[in-house]
Amino acid sequence: MKRTILSLFVAVASLTAGAQTDIWYFQNGLATKVAQVDSIVFKAPVYECVDLGLSVKWAVCNIGATKPYEYGAYFSWAETSPKDAYTWEDYEINSSAKYEEISEKTLNAEDDAATVRWEGSWRLPTIDEINELLNTDNCTWEWQASGNREYNGVVGYKVTSKKSGYEGNAIFLPAAGYRDDENVLNEGTQGYYWTSTRANMNPSNACCLNYVFGNPTPLYVSRFCGITVRPVCP
Repeated sequence: MKRTILSLFVAVASLTAGAQTDIWYFQNGLATKVAQVDSIVFKAPVYECVDLGLSVKWAVCNIGATKPYEYGAYFSWAETSPKDAYTWEDYEINSSAKYEEISEKTLNAEDDAATVRWEGSWRLPTIDEINELLNTDNCTWEWQASGNREYNGVVGYKVTSKKSGYEGNAIFLPAAGYRDDENVLNEGTQGYYWTSTRANMNPSNACCLNYVFGNPTPLYVSRFCGITVRPVCP
């Protein structure tokens, strides 16, 4: 499903109740009058997903991106907004006991960046869903070096379904690196994608999907790090 995003300029003829408003949209520098309307309703954006024939569908883009090859935003684990610096001191959850107990190993919905920002049934993937994606019986992982045409020359992995009936369905996971303090590290060589799963015995870490020029695998990293998010849905 494709989305067309139009920049709207609303010329308000009157602010009184029941007054009609002229609606114009601008596309490629051209203005077109749509119609006279009585009211405007803004709907939540529709985010696209790809069915790889797995237990969940995978979003086309990272949170904060509009195209598969864009990096999007970086988040600390259990935070729902990007920020300027990613350190333990700037980590909101660090000031509370939340997710410090051994039993608290999965994000609550209110701390899931995908659920909060995209709403609906979107959420971060679990470690089991990452392992399902990594399973070579399910998907083919193809490294896309710089200069590839399909993804605008961005380095990353193309993950293509091998499931019967879903062959050719694919997602792209750009090598966005990660944020530490104010810096972006390993951009263009490594990819990091949060899961909703905290480390079993070390509550300061959480699990992400990681790859370094290949060999994608689950990895446990400090929760304060700024890492990209690729949502999933049922």
